[in-house]
Amino acid sequence: MRHFLRQLLDALAHRGPGDDLPTRSETALRTAFTALADRYDEAADKTTDDAAAAHIRRTTRDIRTILRVDRLPLYLLTGAELAVTTPAHADEEATR
Repeated sequence: MRHFLRQLLDALAHRGPGDDLPTRSETALRTAFTALADRYDEAADKTTDDAAAAHIRRTTRDIRTILRVDRLPLYLLTGAELAVTTPAHADEEATR
């Protein structure tokens, strides 16, 4: 799973050999994730359960954060992923 997420984020950030401009597939992927976030916002507005709406909105925020910063925020990484991908002090930041 981590390999897939790394490839996804690399594609979104245009990292890699020959990645000067976004390809049509990368642009389409960003558009799809933006549309997904928009649909989640609509679902949150329609739900009557406040806890469910909060959860949906948090998911929407996570998607938009990933699109904006081109990487997974530390709070979305598991302990094992943090140990492999970030310096030792990142565990402290993730628990804040």
